[in-house]
Amino acid sequence: MEKAVHPADTPPFPFVEDVVKFADLNVIMTHKPRKDVEHILNYYGWGDYFTEIVAIDDGYPRKPDPASYMYLHHKYKIDLVIGDREIDIIPAKSIGIKTCLFQNSAPGADVYLSAYENFFEQNKKPPNYIGG
Repeated sequence: MEKAVHPADTPPFPFVEDVVKFADLNVIMTHKPRKDVEHILNYYGWGDYFTEIVAIDDGYPRKPDPASYMYLHHKYKIDLVIGDREIDIIPAKSIGIKTCLFQNSAPGADVYLSAYENFFEQNKKPPNYIGG
């Protein structure tokens, strides 16, 4: 059983809030339980930034199966998926969504980002994006 981590012990990356504010729409696809994700978002006052959270509770197959991404893309027309692991971008690539790997140089992403403060150099249009 995983020990709960207090949100203060895992603060958001610098400038990520600027990216989230910039996007037209934000969704989260995670293997974490919804209540844990909501707890973190609410702790930082970010709950209103996200239109929908797809969590392990929703019963979708785990990544890299694209079912949850297909659901979100069909509903919201997602432009960009940002993740820090290759498994975050594989489902997006399989259904034709642009991908960005954060602090990860694994091959296959459309864009690589080492710091969120550099996001705006590579993205001029507000995206609809999935954070994973």
